[in-house]
Amino acid sequence: MFMLMCGSLSAQSSTDPYRMVDPRIGTAHDGQTYPGVGVPFGMTTWTPETQRTEGKCIAPYYDKDPKITGFRGSHWLSGSCTQDYGSVTLLPTTGALKLAPAERASFYSHASERMSPASYSVFLQDYTTLCFSKITIHQPSGRTFKIEAYGNSPHNFFVQSASLNGRRLPSPSFDHQEIVKGGKLSLQMGPALSELAFETKREE
Repeated sequence: MFMLMCGSLSAQSSTDPYRMVDPRIGTAHDGQTYPGVGVPFGMTTWTPETQRTEGKCIAPYYDKDPKITGFRGSHWLSGSCTQDYGSVTLLPTTGALKLAPAERASFYSHASERMSPASYSVFLQDYTTLCFSKITIHQPSGRTFKIEAYGNSPHNFFVQSASLNGRRLPSPSFDHQEIVKGGKLSLQMGPALSELAFETKREE
């Protein structure tokens, strides 16, 4: 499971325009859009990558592609036929190190994708476990921010619930200042796909 998040979200009503956005629109055929996670008018947007090239008129993501090669920090102009440039692609993996995009690419299902303007998550079928059980981020201020995954196993790779400093999170995002202040993010893992604040569901 991989998740990209940007910004902080508060509880919102079903009529909020934010919830009416479907990032998938235009990702098939010649729409040349992509499901970017970022802030309005941001210079860099994070997106799942199904096309590993920065070639002209090739968007980072196409709905028809069967594999994700990583998650790209992109400068692509959504809906255009320009060229991406200066991008960087990351992909969390398990097992043997695979650097070539074609080798590390993972199959995925559109049914497992959850998209919104502020978050993206997907289940990578070739990497069926969370990549870590515990991570500690050491900050220049001397403070630390810890992330722990409880119950993580080859069968428990979906986040069931999350809490920040003992407070249950109703959504998959929180303000960056929470990391700066230091603390602990606890993830409870389980075998079933959770509905933890998935902002947009794909209609199959």
